[in-house]
Amino acid sequence: MTKPCSTFARANADAEYLADLKSGCATVHLPEEPLPAIVTTDPKDDPIVATAIASQAAVLCSLDGHLHQAEVVAYCRAHGIEVMPDVELMRRLRESDE
Repeated sequence: MTKPCSTFARANADAEYLADLKSGCATVHLPEEPLPAIVTTDPKDDPIVATAIASQAAVLCSLDGHLHQAEVVAYCRAHGIEVMPDVELMRRLRESDE
């Protein structure tokens, strides 16, 4: 017979996970002025690109096809950001650990 996971153990694991996330995170404040139109096919994605730029990210990891369009990739590249899917990022992280 299996024992159910206790609520306390789950809450503790969640707290540890959140602490790990917070240790590698930073708050990014976007400028007050309107964001430039970057992702013309889905303007709701503009804040994602703007956040990557404001935080001086090296990588924007997403499966959103709008962010992989040539003009968005070129815009990001001009700001030193490489756009890639999760699988590519994981491959590169694994290679850097070897």
